[in-house]
Amino acid sequence: MSEEPQLPPIPSLGDNIKKNMIEKKTSVLKCDNCGKKAKRPFEDGDFVFRKLSGKNCPKCSETKYTIIQVYGEWVKATRKERKNML
Repeated sequence: MSEEPQLPPIPSLGDNIKKNMIEKKTSVLKCDNCGKKAKRPFEDGDFVFRKLSGKNCPKCSETKYTIIQVYGEWVKATRKERKNML
């Protein structure tokens, strides 16, 4: 039998790159009445299937939403955000 090929190591994110990036967390909401989706910045206590009320849907004016997705992505930090990280 032949040996498995040796692959090069996967490079890690360098400290230089990490310093210039921040994690942006987002919650995706879905109207319980019409199904329209909306995004908002993540807030403490958000979790999938959490029921929310108080925000009006622009399509049907219903005030009941469900969080259907929570995700994070790494984005380049602005100059002001980098200054706050120090």
